[in-house]
Amino acid sequence: MTDFETTFKSMLKEAMAESVKELMKGMAAPPEKVYPEYMNQKLACEYLGMNRSYLYQKAARNEIPVYKNGNRNFFKKTELNAWIESNRIRPASEYKPLPIRK
Repeated sequence: MTDFETTFKSMLKEAMAESVKELMKGMAAPPEKVYPEYMNQKLACEYLGMNRSYLYQKAARNEIPVYKNGNRNFFKKTELNAWIESNRIRPASEYKPLPIRK
């Protein structure tokens, strides 16, 4: 291989690497979706990541906070967050060990 070929290959590699870096900068993660304070059932399902029928069952059993307007259900975002947090299961590392009996 000649000096020209070697130089050309290294310059081409550098140019390609810079181009890839620039492309990667422009490919940042898409912005998070902003949900309104009051959501209909479809948006609430998307927000919670659960099935529509499951959310409907939870609302019908009064297990999840819901607002009704006629036959439509609405959910408040802050109350959904509080509901999620109230159902937290503590990991074993948060429990205090029992004293050893002798």
